[in-house]
Amino acid sequence: MHYIGPYVSFIVAGRNDAYGGDFLHRLQVFVNSLTALLVRHDLSSELLMVEWNPPNDRPQLKDALTWPRWLRPGMIRIIEVPSERHEQLFGSRRGPYLEFVAKNVGIRRARGEYLVPTNADCLYSEELIEFLASHKLSPDCFYRADRYDVDAIVPIREVDEQLEFCLRHVSRVNALGGNIDLARPPVGFGKLELATKLCNHRIHSYRRRNARLEDRLHTNACGDFLLMLHDNWHALHGYPEELPSNAHIDSYLLVMAMSAGSRQVILPSRMRVYHQEHERPIPRIGHEQWVREASEMLGRRKPRIFNDENWGLGDIALNEYLPEPDRGTQVERVEAHSS
Repeated sequence: MHYIGPYVSFIVAGRNDAYGGDFLHRLQVFVNSLTALLVRHDLSSELLMVEWNPPNDRPQLKDALTWPRWLRPGMIRIIEVPSERHEQLFGSRRGPYLEFVAKNVGIRRARGEYLVPTNADCLYSEELIEFLASHKLSPDCFYRADRYDVDAIVPIREVDEQLEFCLRHVSRVNALGGNIDLARPPVGFGKLELATKLCNHRIHSYRRRNARLEDRLHTNACGDFLLMLHDNWHALHGYPEELPSNAHIDSYLLVMAMSAGSRQVILPSRMRVYHQEHERPIPRIGHEQWVREASEMLGRRKPRIFNDENWGLGDIALNEYLPEPDRGTQVERVEAHSS
């Protein structure tokens, strides 16, 4: 398949509202670390940021963030969804931010051959970006990665120092089948050694027919990394937009992809996603409801398409900004990757 555009589009959404404590700091860490690795490994890519319903009393993201000087032209695009559009939508009374509609805005407008919606709290391991840069992705698969939670504030430093910091402060792994608590590993095991062994064991056994749905599908923290072909995202019309809560919506999408015929690939544990921990609301959709609807889709081998043809605000034009690199002092160093 010949595709004109970057190989991978990364999609993130948010607003400058201090969500989870210090959203702007976590977003800055995310932007700095991701773009540094993308340049280092020469990955044909773009980062699409969707700014949803910007608060009137705070600077917009394009003005609030420091843009790394190594950015290439067009590497980052910011799409703004204004307040008046937010107020017209289903669910707007529940709060000022509709996460999955915002991500759909990005998915709909991304130019990459493969798309990976993610979150502003994440840092990707170098091994994961190196794998993406190898251009070995299959259009018939969707890809999942384990999430490693970091229980300390990641500093604004050079990317290698940030990743080393994350390694030293991992508290939990969101793996296939459930979480792995690394706060008190058994005697004789290092934290990451234990996590690797447990993750690999779960991956090798996930095909068991009598396993629970969550032991066969890697739904755990799938909102932080779920990579799939551009055309497959569009065929599914993105994430469901009108469910009564944000809980399990990313898991719904994973089940939709599998029931449409895509094959799950769980990446090795070294190709991990780090997550900067923060406070978050408690989900409201019950687990039993998700299992029932997911099982129905998989049994029929046909996805339920939740959204109409205007998913992702496809019926309106939105303002887009291309941030330019700041020329001031930067703390990170980007070096050419040698293979």
